[in-house]
Amino acid sequence: NMTMQVIAQDGSLTIYEADESQGILNPVLARHEWAEQVMRKRVRFDEGITGWAARRREPVLLNQAHLDARVKTIPGTPVEPEALISIPLVARSQIKGVFNLYRAGVDVEFTDAEFELAKRFADAAALAIDNAQIRARLEHQAQTDSLTGLFNHRSFHEHLRNALQDASQTHLPVAVLMLDIDDFKRVNDVHGHGVGDELLVTLADALRGAVRPDDIVCRLGGEEFGVIMSGCDGIDATAVAERIVARMDEIDTPGVGTVTVSVGGALGPEHAMNPRELAACAEAAMMTA
Repeated sequence: NMTMQVIAQDGSLTIYEADESQGILNPVLARHEWAEQVMRKRVRFDEGITGWAARRREPVLLNQAHLDARVKTIPGTPVEPEALISIPLVARSQIKGVFNLYRAGVDVEFTDAEFELAKRFADAAALAIDNAQIRARLEHQAQTDSLTGLFNHRSFHEHLRNALQDASQTHLPVAVLMLDIDDFKRVNDVHGHGVGDELLVTLADALRGAVRPDDIVCRLGGEEFGVIMSGCDGIDATAVAERIVARMDEIDTPGVGTVTVSVGGALGPEHAMNPRELAACAEAAMMTA
């Protein structure tokens, strides 16, 4: 924003994002001589002027901030005369962060007009942050399964398409595993859907623990799951499948006992280059298993 650049042109600024549940402000942007030190320091609510503004949700203008008893110096930065504006970013009655402007020097100051302008900018910034958070939350909900937290059916095909496109450049294989829980309908019918849901969550956790951090794990619907592993050949994919089966064999579900899973796999581009065809190959292998 050009207006804020004019106000801050002879000073610096910092923006913090609030984690209200933890009472913590995390630095997300610093235009400052000591930016590296600023970005390393998380600020607690009520810590320094910044924390004071966050806790009380009140903007602060201090033209001799270094003399204020509430001031806390960030480790690794000098104690020096400065003027400070600290404004909480509030939207929909929620604290989103804090916006700070600084000017260093003995005789420097911010005017009341600049303070008012900074507050107006902070209002707009708070709304923008809130909108961005809402959009990110909605996108996450659209991509994930609410029960297990895994990616959903729609995300599976998007990730598989992207993985195969990348494979055409890297010439590395993409392995796809399809899994389902054997006799899952019987578990639901005999023990109830609550136990069935617990079993689905158990399998989801087992899948997360059996694959690499960058592998994509999805719940495709019902008791069916899928795993996408880029740069993974048939030997490695088989090892992962065996690890998943072994993990499930070790789990004794109360009242149900041991539950088994069937796993099938396919490799792209060896078996298919089209995402849906490759998934169908893996599913056919799963049905055979």
